[in-house]
Amino acid sequence: MLSIENNKIMMEHYTELVSVTSSFVSVRFKDYKLHVSGKDLKILALEATEIYMAGKLESIEFVYEK
Repeated sequence: MLSIENNKIMMEHYTELVSVTSSFVSVRFKDYKLHVSGKDLKILALEATEIYMAGKLESIEFVYEK
């Protein structure tokens, strides 16, 4: 599940946090990766199955894997 509101994003049921910088975050899910680009990105909360982050979101890309 993906929720976006007021430059905050919550992702549930992820499998791996692949990469985190202040301008790019990559998160792996079962069948795809989610790439978030922006400015001043930061992880607000990190749980075993949930990530909550904020920043100036510029783009979100789903990269499907086979």
